[in-house]
Amino acid sequence: MKGSSTFQVVIMIVMIIGIVFAVAVFSGFIKFGSKSSTAVTGSVSVWGELPRQVVAEYFTTLNTQNQDLKITYTEVPSENFDQTVLEALASGKGPDVVLITEDMLLKYKDKAFMIPFTSYSEGQIKTNFIREAELLITKDGLLGFPVTVDPLVLYYNRDLFDKAGIAVPPKNWDEIKNLVPLLTTIDKGNFSVKQSALPFGDFDNISHAKEIITALLLQTGNPLYKKDISDYFIPTFKETYNPKHTSINVLDFYTSFASPTNELYTWNRGLPNSEQQFLVGKSAMYIGYASELFALQQKNPNFNFDVVSFPQIADATSAVTYGKMLSAVVIKSTKNVAAAYYTAALLSGVDAQKYLSEKLSVPPVRRDLLAIRPSQTYAQVFYNGALTARSWIDPNTVMSAKIFRDMITTINSGSNSSEAALSNVDAALGQLFMAVAATQQ
Repeated sequence: MKGSSTFQVVIMIVMIIGIVFAVAVFSGFIKFGSKSSTAVTGSVSVWGELPRQVVAEYFTTLNTQNQDLKITYTEVPSENFDQTVLEALASGKGPDVVLITEDMLLKYKDKAFMIPFTSYSEGQIKTNFIREAELLITKDGLLGFPVTVDPLVLYYNRDLFDKAGIAVPPKNWDEIKNLVPLLTTIDKGNFSVKQSALPFGDFDNISHAKEIITALLLQTGNPLYKKDISDYFIPTFKETYNPKHTSINVLDFYTSFASPTNELYTWNRGLPNSEQQFLVGKSAMYIGYASELFALQQKNPNFNFDVVSFPQIADATSAVTYGKMLSAVVIKSTKNVAAAYYTAALLSGVDAQKYLSEKLSVPPVRRDLLAIRPSQTYAQVFYNGALTARSWIDPNTVMSAKIFRDMITTINSGSNSSEAALSNVDAALGQLFMAVAATQQ
């Protein structure tokens, strides 16, 4: 027992030294590649879903600058990332650092080294990074460092807007409602949609439906969860945070776009996927991620479209969109704590952020870099999206997607009201939170 205790103390000392050094590099006090950087040595394995050619190229440059530290990167497809990492960790062959999305933070909480507030404070997170980075704050410390953010934005077909006599794209949901009749063509004989204004109202054939609904709910001021006195998560989907804009209002508004008897009817489950409809010119608008811009251009090089910020509530005092955030989390089973923390912090540093932002076509997560406005109009939209990006702590991304789907399906079928559907969501998510808590005790 005494030997074990001594070993833990040594590990803690090494960890603290690593954190202090990582923060020094991260803040720019120590430059990577200088003689001082040789204080961190050994090897670090990083796993993530980002393209290997991008991240590996960056790490190769770093390894050349400091040959005492070797950082390797393994790209793991997002569809089986969780299974691959967990199996590797169970076999003792897992990574030292993982790049995980915000909806995986809770699941990896018990596998992560916590960065103590004495080394990197809650105030520093709020000062240096976007608001969504605050999801990394726990009562015990920081889960990791933010690395990338990919906000939802609104793409629109310029030709269809011009044809309809619409000079300016919408900024809020009231303007969206006014545009629906101008941009929708319905066969009144069978209610089939020939041209859609906006893919809204259903779930299965709408790309990012879960994230879109999440953004709408977050715009009401509802954080979607709270913590009780024991630090357990409690879903708050049904709770009211703004009497003028409730979660019930959000679901009634969203599903109205798929109701043939509603004046906002512009979409149904019989249509192809929303991205496909947009690319072939049969949908005037499309909500997608900032990172999709160049992919959309490649899929249809002659397509005349543009991008603006995600629409907001007209009288809102603040703007909110959904952001997919990747964070660097150090796995506590790592055998090189100092180097792992150094690497995680490095990815949120100025140099790494400039590199990743350029290569991945997403905005940086650092406020100092977001303050430097880009010249391209689309990039300005993305930068604004980074500052307004929000998300929530998801207990199980696969199961919660099913819960969201059931919520929309039961409302559209008439088997549930929006109020009843939200009650079901809170109950189902509550069970998921309890299940996660049980595995981490």
